[in-house]
Amino acid sequence: MENPLWFAETEGILSADESDLKLEFRTSDAVIGLIKSDIREVKLAIDGIEEITFQKGLLLGCSINIRVAEMRAASDLPAYKQGEVELSIDGKHSEAAAELVSSVQLAVAARKRNT
Repeated sequence: MENPLWFAETEGILSADESDLKLEFRTSDAVIGLIKSDIREVKLAIDGIEEITFQKGLLLGCSINIRVAEMRAASDLPAYKQGEVELSIDGKHSEAAAELVSSVQLAVAARKRNT
């Protein structure tokens, strides 16, 4: 995740089940990586996701962009800004990331059809 602190780097794991996206992450100093925060967990209810997209990068990585319906849902994420969070994904995980986004997109679309 992009981090608002210049000398900090946030890394973690994104997973999904039928009702939530779960982000587990920790922040460390970007200089030598010794100072690390505790592992934190934020769950985003799939019902609260307005849009999720997958963007393949030009070279190695890719990204996932998540736009939420309510600010408080993602306000605990370091990369959260103006209702959205962008996650940078290492290229070796791009296929799994694309599959995860596709499954969440289907759930979001089904919810919108039923409302």
